[in-house]
Amino acid sequence: MPPPGAPLGSALKRKNIPQPTNALKSFNWSKLPENKLEGTVWTDIDDAKVFKVIDLEDLERTFSAYQRQQVTAW
Repeated sequence: MPPPGAPLGSALKRKNIPQPTNALKSFNWSKLPENKLEGTVWTDIDDAKVFKVIDLEDLERTFSAYQRQQVTAW
């Protein structure tokens, strides 16, 4: 294990993150660098399990940057 604050380089786990089919709205937050995650809840989360539980299609529809106008029938 490298010392705290040292670049992890090849020690980083490669994550299989699903990619949206359309652009999503931007979130106003900053991603934590990998070297700041130790000791936080983010190291305990199993990404693969989370992606199985979350409805990614609904998430993509909800946060799509390109919202289709809904037409109401009279």
